[in-house]
Parts: sequence; C-alpha cells; structure tokens
Amino acid sequence: MRRTLVVFRLLIAGSVSAAPVPKDFKPKGEPLAGTTWKGQGVCGETVYTFEKDGRLTYSYGSSCWRNGTWKLDGDKLTWDVNLRYAWFSGTVKDGVITGAAENAVGKSWTLTYKKDPTAKHPKEPSEQVFPRNGR
Repeated sequence: MRRTLVVFRLLIAGSVSAAPVPKDFKPKGEPLAGTTWKGQGVCGETVYTFEKDGRLTYSYGSSCWRNGTWKLDGDKLTWDVNLRYAWFSGTVKDGVITGAAENAVGKSWTLTYKKDPTAKHPKEPSEQVFPRNGR
C-alpha cells in the first residue's frame, strides 16, 4: 500500500510539473536591444544597431542615419526607416537576421545580416528624415 501511495504521489507531481504551455505563449526571441549587425544591403555593406529605445541606427558607405524604428515579437522582426520609405519583415535566429524589405517606390529585396559586435558606424548618425511628396 505504501509503495502504491509513493507511486501515486510521483505521478501527480510529474503531471503538475509537466503542465501544458498556453497556446498564446511566445518564447522570447534573441535579444536585439543594444546589438549591432552587418550584411550586404541594397546600397552595399550595411550596419544596423538596434537601440534599446526601439530606434534603429543604420549606415552604408559614409552615411549614417537614426531615423528608423524596430520591433521584435518572438523571433519575428520588423523595422522601418525614413518615415516608412523602406520596411523589413523577417526572423532572427542563431545570430542571423533574414527576411524581405520593400520601399515606397515598389522595389523589393532580401536581406541577411549577421550579429557583429565589432561592426562600427562611420560617424555619428543623423536623425534627419527625407519626406516624400504626397505622403
């Protein structure tokens, strides 16, 4: 009887610790805030820094801008820059960002960036945006 009671308690304890995960549970994605990434962009080699306040700094060539925003939901990353002149939707996994970008004039391209803590921007970023007619 005692042995049966011990087994029964173990079964109950096991079922409590193995409770189902809620359907709406999303594991935290790879942390982006404060990280820098580098890869080939539409304008050449591009460096992105995901600021802790949700702003995005990016540079290519000798240009550097801080006029974008980003959001991470699980492993799903979205960002936009320059009053949504260009935007991106993709995933972050194992130190790699991949996805598709588009812009307001109908161009689209794929992007792949790798986490690179040694990547640097060429100068301090400008926060200037470039408004477009009719938008």
